Amino acid sequence: MELKPVKLFAYIDISNPLVEWETAIGRIKSIDSNEDDSFGISLWQFGLIPEYLEKNETQRIRNELILEKIRQCYYPDKVSRLKGLYFFESIEDAKFALQYWDIPLDESCISEVQFYPNSYTKVDSDWITDKIEKDTDVEWMHAYWSGKQKSKEPIYEIIASGTGIILNTELRKKAYKGIFDKYPESTPLLAMACCGFQYRNIENIARIIPGLVSKNSSIYAGYYISVNDLKHHEKELIEAISIAKKNETFPPINKVKNPNIFFKLPDFSKYGFSFDEIDLVSNFELIHKKSHNKGFN
Repeated sequence: MELKPVKLFAYIDISNPLVEWETAIGRIKSIDSNEDDSFGISLWQFGLIPEYLEKNETQRIRNELILEKIRQCYYPDKVSRLKGLYFFESIEDAKFALQYWDIPLDESCISEVQFYPNSYTKVDSDWITDKIEKDTDVEWMHAYWSGKQKSKEPIYEIIASGTGIILNTELRKKAYKGIFDKYPESTPLLAMACCGFQYRNIENIARIIPGLVSKNSSIYAGYYISVNDLKHHEKELIEAISIAKKNETFPPINKVKNPNIFFKLPDFSKYGFSFDEIDLVSNFELIHKKSHNKGFN
């Protein structure tokens, strides 16, 4: 992390176990590139799409995909809503926005983030609040990406690309306990990831990467956990674990019952989903093609 950090604030919903896993590590990282043939998507959007499908709010998904097409074609310097991270500039902005959006205000889920940005985009979220679920025209989308204010008192959100450190230690501890309780045999991996990220800046260790992939006229959403850094950064990881144990900060772990296995991956398969609406699939395939051909961010 050689970039100059900035102070931002995020609302982190650890009721989603995928978010809970990343929060326990203390990491918040955008999807900047595809590491396989899938279409990488932010944890935030990955969690929202099935909610929209369940509520039959397909117009919102449709508009999100159109927004991405508009961004790619006319505003390629802006950070993608599908791949970026969402922040506020102050804790007051975060609290006001949550109340305005009727999201139950749990201040313990708001965290300051020491963020190292590749780039970030500042936009008035009121365009999304007012238009995303119903309007089919694209004029408002241009206004949104142009950074125009919709009202006299805009609710600004920052969409950012990069990596950050979650500074709310109580939230991180709560997240770790949540994973410990749900997936105890995955804690050896999680503990190593916590140490590697905190003490040796191993950014992708045990990272959850959600993705969407088109297959047989449907879109399938799933995830994988990257464990490559366990091999590529073995020396640094051993150093990080040693530091944690010396500082008495090595997290608690639960050993796997099978003596031949050191850790198990958490089973998040039930959080996958799919959809097959023809226009949604075609819009997705179009932006997926553009992201591969031109580079996404």
